[in-house]
Amino acid sequence: MVSTGISYAKAKKLGYDAEAADYEDTQKPAFIEHDNYKVKIRIVYDKKTRIVLGAQLCSEYDISMAIHMFSLAIQEQVTIDRLKLTDIFFLPHFNQPYNYFTMAALQAK
Repeated sequence: MVSTGISYAKAKKLGYDAEAADYEDTQKPAFIEHDNYKVKIRIVYDKKTRIVLGAQLCSEYDISMAIHMFSLAIQEQVTIDRLKLTDIFFLPHFNQPYNYFTMAALQAK
């Protein structure tokens, strides 16, 4: 498990009009069966400003490097809508054009 920023509960407690976008997927494309672990992600954002407030990820696979992107997003006050359009490294046969954190951002209302 890795986390940055504030959780949904903490955001509410601090008075934010918080919302959370949740998503679960595999770390690699579904056709890769060996060592392909599930990843759960939650992105917390403010509904009014749409600014990312926090993120939490968990997996049996080491996905800890992904949290750095969210730390930078929080520091730079990136909106959840901008995360939806983030250009993520894509190489056919190794990953997907939309990965688990862009897909989580797409779940935002």
